[in-house]
Formats: sequence, structure tokens, C-alpha cells
Amino acid sequence: MADPIMELGDEDLTYLVIGHLTVNWAYCEIALDGIIAIAFRQCGGSAIEPEAPASTKRKIAYLRKAFRDLPDFQEFEPDAIPLLDRAAALKNSRHEIVHSAVMTYGYNVEVFSIKASGNTHKGSTAKRDLVAMNKDGHKATQLAIDLAELAGRLIRKLVPQKHDA
Repeated sequence: MADPIMELGDEDLTYLVIGHLTVNWAYCEIALDGIIAIAFRQCGGSAIEPEAPASTKRKIAYLRKAFRDLPDFQEFEPDAIPLLDRAAALKNSRHEIVHSAVMTYGYNVEVFSIKASGNTHKGSTAKRDLVAMNKDGHKATQLAIDLAELAGRLIRKLVPQKHDA
């Protein structure tokens, strides 16, 4: 029996790769949000910013400050900064795909996006290599695992645990 994945057409394959990147990036975002919650609830993170950041760019910048400035986070800084660097490197790839319309399918995907600057909007197209997008999906998978591991270490050290008697 033939492998159904091998029989996918260009459109299905394109969306499979986009889904891979998108879903695995969501795991990264969840881990970033969890680390930010620990900073705010356990470590005085509101001193860095009064409200938790919402955009990925602001989350990464906030966490860089948190690992540098919050005493409880400082011991984790050597491990955290390379993870934040990896997140910063991947965020644009994910953003371009999620916030664009796919115009062509296959190994050379063309996407269309509209960028706003003040009251000006400009449409543009870009070519994306499907193999590179798939590699980014795998990078997001590993980054999500590594961020979750860091979050687990922070939880074990900084979040009071309830134990059954």
C-alpha cells in the first residue's frame, strides 16, 4: 500500500509544512508566556514592565531584561539567552507565514502580505522555500522542548509546591 503522505499534492504538502511550523511555534509561545508568568507572579517582574508583553518581540525583550535584572532569574541567564536568541531568529519566519496569504504551492511558495506603516499600506510578495520552512518547523519543535525544560527548572526553584500530607 502506498504511503498517503507521499501522494500529497503541492497544496496539501505546503499546508502540512505551514501547520508544522505554526503548531510548534505555538508551543514556544506557551513556554514564553509561562516563564513571563513566573517572572510576574513570583519574582517582581512588574518592576521591569507594569504589564506582561503580548507580542513575541516584546516577550523576548522582556525576558532578556528579566534574566538580566531579576535576582531569582539571574542564575538561569546563561541558558536562557541562547534560547531567546533562537526564538528571535525564528519569529520572523513564523510571522511571515502566518500573516501572509499563500499564492502558489510547492517547493517555492509565494506569499502575499500587506504591511502597514501609519496610514500607509503596502502589499508585497515573497518567495519561501518549503524545505527551509520545514526546517524552521523542526527548529521550533526543539526550541519548544528547550523552553519547556527551562520553564520546568524555574517552576521547581521558584514556584511554591503544594504537597499532599
